Amino acid sequence: MKLTAVKCRKATKGRHHDGQGLYLLVKESGARSWVLRVQQDGKRHEIGLGGFAQDNPIAEIPILRRRLLSLGEAREKAGILRRYAKAGGNPIAERDKDRIEHRTFAMVAKACHAEKGEGWAPKTSKAFLATLERHAFPAIETAYIEHVEATDFQRVLKPIWRDRPSVADKVAKHIKTTLRFARAKGWRKAELPDWQLVVDGLPNRDTTERHYASVPWKEMPALVGGFEPDTTGKAALLFTILTAARSGEVRSANWSHIDLAEGLWNRPPDVMKNGRAHTVTLSAQAVALLEALPKGGDFVFTAPRGGKVSDMTISKALKGLGRAETVHGLRSSFREWAAVKFPDQRDAAEMALAHIVGSKVERAYQRNDLQDLRGPLLQAWGDYCFSVAADNAVQTGGAA
Repeated sequence: MKLTAVKCRKATKGRHHDGQGLYLLVKESGARSWVLRVQQDGKRHEIGLGGFAQDNPIAEIPILRRRLLSLGEAREKAGILRRYAKAGGNPIAERDKDRIEHRTFAMVAKACHAEKGEGWAPKTSKAFLATLERHAFPAIETAYIEHVEATDFQRVLKPIWRDRPSVADKVAKHIKTTLRFARAKGWRKAELPDWQLVVDGLPNRDTTERHYASVPWKEMPALVGGFEPDTTGKAALLFTILTAARSGEVRSANWSHIDLAEGLWNRPPDVMKNGRAHTVTLSAQAVALLEALPKGGDFVFTAPRGGKVSDMTISKALKGLGRAETVHGLRSSFREWAAVKFPDQRDAAEMALAHIVGSKVERAYQRNDLQDLRGPLLQAWGDYCFSVAADNAVQTGGAA
């Protein structure tokens, strides 16, 4: 039997059903409130509508914003939200849209970046907003932060989930960071969406492991001995090989970072992928290469119109030598050589690649950057890479 105004006033402790999922809840203290129970996507949800009132004298307030409701108003509000749920909408978001402070996903992402970005590595800070603006904002820029759900993740990630998995993973990470920030600020009460639920709603990924194509380490001496660093691209390529550096680090190399007298390349945090300064002990071959270069500009490898060279400059130099491998894969060439020739120097080889070695606990106790081992390792690599060129020089000298 449906409720009446009199029954609402006299109701005792408990839950009193009015019909169509609307209930009046009465606490032991006598406090009364309205709750709507709806079924959506196979799940039951209870939605608080507001407290009980004999009447509401301020009728100008929209029904969904009213926090005190008479029986008739509770039925009206419940009816609106029930129809919204049946249509596939989010009844809680609809209830709150005119009541809560409007903090959209984009607003919170920007606030998160402004507050936390200074503590991140420069590249991470720069990429955070750029990544979200490109991939997340088109789908959920105006979504209320409180109501970002698994389906919102899916809308953002679906276009890049299979074809660009590494990008999709970064986007997901940045969305999660934004949601956690919102929870910490009290702007979002809900937990983060269940990640497995997100993945279950996305296409299956091709899990075949792929790597950057690398020059086989046994072919490296023939490659190095087969060209002269007589162009900026070739010089940058040779320096990349000898230092096992990332192409971006080489392209950003500045003469102010180079100490030729000591044979050191001091790379600042802002050029490093992990945001940590890193010093490379240069081999004699790398030092000789640098000494032969012009010193006119700030960058070691300068583009024709000034500034640093493009990534394509180094790639083009490698392709010009008849190689189909990638520049990034040259790091693997060094690592595979080190694994075979110096198997007991795994950590030194990893640190030579500027990789972070060990867990946080291990790094807390092992604070040495192993530069005394990395230097000889890179020198041995330089000697190996130039072994064919050195043999040719000896044979030429002998023939003379």
